[in-house]
Amino acid sequence: MAVYEAGHILNVCSLAEALPHGHRISTAILTYDCVLDSEALVPEQFCVENRHIVRAYTNSEAMKSPTCCNGRHVILELDLTDPDAPLLLTETETGRAVTAGMETMPVEAPALNGSKGQDGLQKGKPGHGPRSWVVMSENRVVVKQVRPLKKADGTEIPCMDEWVASREALTEGVDAFQVFQYEDIPCNLFVPKRMEAGKTYPLVLFVPDASVKGNDRLIVLTQGNGAMSFAADVFQKKHPCFVLAPQIPEHYAARSDQGIAGLGTLHEKVKEILNKVCRSYPVDRSRIYNTGQSMGCILGFGMNICYPDLFAASLLVGGQWGDLPSTARLAGKKMWMLNSDGDARAYPGMNEIAGELEKAGDNVHHFTLDARWPLEKQEQACREAMASGASILYGTFEDQSVVPEGVVKSPVANHMNTWPAAYQLETVKDWLFEQSLSEEDIFL
Repeated sequence: MAVYEAGHILNVCSLAEALPHGHRISTAILTYDCVLDSEALVPEQFCVENRHIVRAYTNSEAMKSPTCCNGRHVILELDLTDPDAPLLLTETETGRAVTAGMETMPVEAPALNGSKGQDGLQKGKPGHGPRSWVVMSENRVVVKQVRPLKKADGTEIPCMDEWVASREALTEGVDAFQVFQYEDIPCNLFVPKRMEAGKTYPLVLFVPDASVKGNDRLIVLTQGNGAMSFAADVFQKKHPCFVLAPQIPEHYAARSDQGIAGLGTLHEKVKEILNKVCRSYPVDRSRIYNTGQSMGCILGFGMNICYPDLFAASLLVGGQWGDLPSTARLAGKKMWMLNSDGDARAYPGMNEIAGELEKAGDNVHHFTLDARWPLEKQEQACREAMASGASILYGTFEDQSVVPEGVVKSPVANHMNTWPAAYQLETVKDWLFEQSLSEEDIFL
């Protein structure tokens, strides 16, 4: 049984960092009651339950650092590929828990009734048909000091018998979002940290995929980098903006095969949430941007069709729109579409949309990417696409390259791994922020 402090350990803190594939528990931070010798510390002096330590050092502050110094804090950096690293897990009827879209072997458990979610993926709970569901794991570490440590004064701290659990948990970026409730929809809102009086700021709306539907507002932030990348300090320094990330409850639908009817009331509710935020904050209504993955991509197509003068531009990832005749209403919109050629639905679906837009007279620029390329080469491909001047930029990750090495190349893996590949492209997000509506076109 673990305790919260023991011997010379006063506190343990668990840090989960925002990474492209979602938040992962990356670090255990131990605070001692004395100053430790930085040169004498090695990873083998500690054990973290179910985790591998890749780097251990001391610091004068309770935080990660590229260098070390004598201090009261021991920083244990952990292997991000450990099964217990992700905060968000996909549980299956076999009892296994794996990161969504990162299976190293096919999931064998069949769906009992063959039902599927709005994006075509199996969903649900055991005994109710679909084979998998998303859960949040606890941001927690349990640590033991298994060898003696050397203090800065030369004396030793003996090894310990007790396991010490983290009393504190830090989830990077999440606390920067304000929380509010709009009717039955929990919402996260990032507000620029330094706003100038009398100035308005752009807003990014992010809607996730259907696999994370529910009422836990943290899931939309911890699943991946769709919302977090726009709220990150490095991006905010370039483009200070609001970031709105509603957590879509289970009972809302966004089907791609039924046109506007397949959205139910979701598009109307999200529009009302946008109105509420724009009334409450200094939002630049000529620069509202829409982005989403899978279900969020479907909703993005639908909202652009319903409200053609709402968004200045859209970044739409890994989705489709089955009501092809209505896509003519997207003509003239600024859109950047991204998918993987191994995505069984989004790839042919976006190809069809591009074809319809070309029939309507839109200039659609097609280009390919390889997620295995160095990031700068991918960015260069995006810059070349921008140089085309096309209103619709359509990029495909070829050769199923979005699927990480060691992961089975399935349609699901191609679908879900498109998102981290897409949202790490700074060129695409910079392009988004170059777009604006003319004053007479503003819908809100």
